[in-house]
Amino acid sequence: MKKLKLFAALCCLAAAGSAAGTELTVNQALDIASSLEADEASSNKWTVVGCVSQIKEAYSSKYQNVSFYMSDDPSKRTGESGTDFLAYRVKGTDAVDVKVGDRVKVVAYLMNYRGNTPETAAGGSVEILPSENGYEYVDLGLPSGLKWATCNVGTDNRVFPSGTHFAWGETKTSSCSWDTYKYGTQDNLTKYNATDGKTVLDPEDDAASVNWGGAWRMPTANEWQELIDNCDWTWTTDYNGQVGFIVTSKANGNSIFLPAGGFRDSGRVYYVGDYGHYWSGSLYAGNTAYAWYASFGSGGVDSSYGNRCCGNSVRPVCEVGSPIMALQPTEESAAIYAQNGRVYCDEDFRIYDLLGRDVTRMNGQLNGVYVVKCGEKAVKIVAR
Repeated sequence: MKKLKLFAALCCLAAAGSAAGTELTVNQALDIASSLEADEASSNKWTVVGCVSQIKEAYSSKYQNVSFYMSDDPSKRTGESGTDFLAYRVKGTDAVDVKVGDRVKVVAYLMNYRGNTPETAAGGSVEILPSENGYEYVDLGLPSGLKWATCNVGTDNRVFPSGTHFAWGETKTSSCSWDTYKYGTQDNLTKYNATDGKTVLDPEDDAASVNWGGAWRMPTANEWQELIDNCDWTWTTDYNGQVGFIVTSKANGNSIFLPAGGFRDSGRVYYVGDYGHYWSGSLYAGNTAYAWYASFGSGGVDSSYGNRCCGNSVRPVCEVGSPIMALQPTEESAAIYAQNGRVYCDEDFRIYDLLGRDVTRMNGQLNGVYVVKCGEKAVKIVAR
């Protein structure tokens, strides 16, 4: 029976390539390891990607290894022998720094210890991946320093279905029509309208912020344009079995993949594998019933705008590496001041809250204490 289960698990992964080159989710690794006979090791090494949920054995300076449980859920903070996947005594230069919440890549043989504990065989390697709140990002060397996630909201890291389609301003899946839209109808919008003057999604209406937490958010229209301008876009019909664009930085050669997930309208999904529609967090100024999105197909990529009620994919972004403690606020400056919830400065600037999150897009709606970074200068300021 175990052999049949193992055969079924391997068949599901066969199209992805060889064992060493295939990146498994934690659940996939659990399936394969659990299907092995007691104390039997897999014939090949596998690569398992997931989040550290609990440290089982702290780093040993003598043996230079560490043991920890892994999960596909970035929020999980427990591990249980026999149920959760154990990375057992893995090594590598990152081993000493592994902590709960890290997103890691483990390369090792899989085994079913005593027939009831799915784990890696001792001696595998671990690498800490760049991540924010458990979700992986890539540094594309963009002028803004913005980091782009490796997957869409609604799908696992490094697994490339298109994820969930969201209406603009909604944080849960819906039929994506004006009949069900959260903020009214096309002719009677209750938020992000001419009256409230809001032009960028608030965090509570941002599908990336709500579903992923941390510093994640939806990119603005300008940030999508930055990605378009500073990367090479290569259409592919077989990226781990998916259709879409490989987006490669002109600055450092790093890349992300954007699947052509189509869009949802009135409960139906259209053009999967043909087109990709990705929301920005920016309202279209010409008509508040519309919002900006990135649109692409095999012919190329461009910015467009469309009905807020339609369901598009969401690819999160984040600013990292600028925590508040690194900004070292200086004395007050007459060149930087706040009035009526808005920060003013005579040079380009960014605004950070006290958790180090970039909140520049909320300028005009600020209420509290912030740090404004302008060139090499950082100023703490109160906005009301």
